[in-house]
Amino acid sequence: MKLALMVKVNKAAAAGLKAFADGRKAVPCLDPALMALLADGDANAVLDAWISAFHSANAAAPWDFSAVSK
Repeated sequence: MKLALMVKVNKAAAAGLKAFADGRKAVPCLDPALMALLADGDANAVLDAWISAFHSANAAAPWDFSAVSK
């Protein structure tokens, strides 16, 4: 069964947020949940949702200045 585009976009965004929260890299092709959503098309919208959610979460996260080398 082919999922509606908006359902896939929402699932992709959730997967991107989870990938960031899990500390994974911003590499969509390494996310099995995302790759399953790409199986029946709509790749551009789905990839854009994952990438946008991941980087939005990254930008909103607090930054640990103590981790920066001097």
